[in-house]
Amino acid sequence: MKKKLEQFLCFLSDVVAERLRRPLEALQTQMAKQEETLCRKMEEQSREMQRELKAHRGDLDALVRWKDQQQAMETVALECDLAILDDRICSQIAQCRRKGYTTEEERRRVNRMHKAYQMRGGNHGEENEYRLFCSLPTEEAFGGRT
Repeated sequence: MKKKLEQFLCFLSDVVAERLRRPLEALQTQMAKQEETLCRKMEEQSREMQRELKAHRGDLDALVRWKDQQQAMETVALECDLAILDDRICSQIAQCRRKGYTTEEERRRVNRMHKAYQMRGGNHGEENEYRLFCSLPTEEAFGGRT
């Protein structure tokens, strides 16, 4: 009887194992399908992201080119401003030196242009001329001649 009981327990154990194995295999199969589906979706998303990245990279390249052009234009504009200020300052100083004096208005304008020239990064080429201008007497000190 012990042997029959052992056989029966073995049989019962095999039946239970078979019944447990079937749902496990079905679950493993289902999980493999889900994994495959997820992998496909991730690959599709990756390709889509790469396409978008390429499009944005083109936008970024265009933006960088635009910024470079803007900087070049700003540099040209700055150089133009400096050239105009330098010419105007030197012309005004030369005119005042020929007269031998300056008016308060001329002094105010030249001082204002000189400050702007310095703030814009002028190379201080007219510094000696500016010092001479500052040493000129005003119209009143020169004797009121116009």
